[in-house]
Amino acid sequence: MGRLYNRVFPGLVKVALWALAVMVGGSVWADSSGPINPFPITGAYSALHRADWDHISLIELSGNYDKALSGGAANVEPRAIVAREFLRTHPDNYDFIVVFSTFEFDTGDAQAFHWGVQNQVQGVNLPTYDVSNLFGSAGKLKGFIDMAALTRYETNPLNPGFDNTLSVLAHEVMHQWGPRVRFMQADNTLSDALIGHGGAHWSYLLDSDASVGYGADWKDNSDGTFTSVGVRRFFSPLDLYLMGYYKQEEVPPFYLIENPDIDKTALPEENVTISGTRRQLSIEDIVAAEGARIPSADEAQHDYRFGFVLLTGQGETVTEDQILALNYIRKEFMTRYAILTGGRGIAQVYPEALPTETTGTPDEVTGGPIRTTTASLEDGLAWLRGQQQGDGSWRDKAATSFRDTTVVMDTLSRLDSAFTGDLNALSWLDGMSVDPNADFLARY
Repeated sequence: MGRLYNRVFPGLVKVALWALAVMVGGSVWADSSGPINPFPITGAYSALHRADWDHISLIELSGNYDKALSGGAANVEPRAIVAREFLRTHPDNYDFIVVFSTFEFDTGDAQAFHWGVQNQVQGVNLPTYDVSNLFGSAGKLKGFIDMAALTRYETNPLNPGFDNTLSVLAHEVMHQWGPRVRFMQADNTLSDALIGHGGAHWSYLLDSDASVGYGADWKDNSDGTFTSVGVRRFFSPLDLYLMGYYKQEEVPPFYLIENPDIDKTALPEENVTISGTRRQLSIEDIVAAEGARIPSADEAQHDYRFGFVLLTGQGETVTEDQILALNYIRKEFMTRYAILTGGRGIAQVYPEALPTETTGTPDEVTGGPIRTTTASLEDGLAWLRGQQQGDGSWRDKAATSFRDTTVVMDTLSRLDSAFTGDLNALSWLDGMSVDPNADFLARY
């Protein structure tokens, strides 16, 4: 436990400072790594999958898990090691791995953060890249989400604070696609005025319909002032376009408040009134700057699989209460994601197990020569009679013998007066031991 203590205790000090910053100036919900460049696997970290407990994967980690290394570089490698261990024990069929920890660690000024493993989407002001192989995936995994310590969140669905927990996770998922887009101005120059905190959130001054990606639902008071009446609640139409759920024509016009004296990177606050000039914008202004989203909403992926991990220190005991708390988040996020996407998105939150059986060799079905003469019912019936096996059955292959026997026997009994093998066929069917599925019951 000494190694765990040495890593976690400083983290408690750091999170205390983080909590103080939250009380003083408001919290930064999340951060995003942006594109990750290839990095070496040094062997400085190790992870061990302990078990899957009630749909949660328990993984032990050894090594420094802070967001950044002492020199300031992003500490990506331990995330890759955790993902590799998860995918070693699960199929490579996950789009996102969501990690909560039982211990505190340094997350900077963010409550949680998103690591972009790959991007293949165009029109969102992100380059295409793919380092999924370093995370143990053959091109499937898209993002790794660090939610940090489970104790940072309200986990009781009946507590109003639980809504914030789900919104933070939704915010992290949205980082897969931005928000980083610019718009084209009348003079054909690009503007980044929509981009706010950290270069990966909406501007404080954007009327974002209370997007979880920041900005606010600004009310135009029609006197040169604007009041924020909602923050951090929804996926806005612009969010849903970038995520591939809305078509271009489904995004209504929106506006930006122009005031050079207000910091566009400020964090959103509710019930704040500011002054400024309203600048009307449209999705066409963004498409002119970034190009159309490819794939479009008609072709984009809408169904994503999430793997949930509880990360522990070596030898640390996990409690039923921790699993219960994380399962509340896991299950309720499935519902929340559907709501936030207007029923267009699906968050698959149940894990898949690795297959335990190996793929067999299929039976080959070989036919006779192609008939070149006129079709003959009598010849066909005679051929069927001749295919009856010694045990009374007919089969193209073993897996279809029950179906084949019932179909051929019914055909011959109806059409062939020379057929005498029905008793042998019935005897074989009576001796069959098969699952009483609908097909069996319908044919028997």
